[in-house]
Amino acid sequence: MNKLKQKIIEANPDKDWKFKIVKNNEIVIEYNEPIRLADVLLAANKKVLQENLSTDKTTDIYYKIIMKWKWKDDNLDHQSKETIKFLEDILI
Repeated sequence: MNKLKQKIIEANPDKDWKFKIVKNNEIVIEYNEPIRLADVLLAANKKVLQENLSTDKTTDIYYKIIMKWKWKDDNLDHQSKETIKFLEDILI
């Protein structure tokens, strides 16, 4: 999940993320607040813009993210394995 978190952090440079680089250029993330749905949606938006996807495809991606997310626990670390896998497939 570190690669997924890295992509989300890169897409949200204005936040005060704290992270450090360890051996083999792998990033270990030490963040001062949870990665929230809003952070994920901003990362998805960056990816959509990079790939110049159609409006229908873009809407479908956002819809699926929102529907898979556990709203009562707005924290990436607490999402289901299915949701994490889906996000990795989209963002990595």
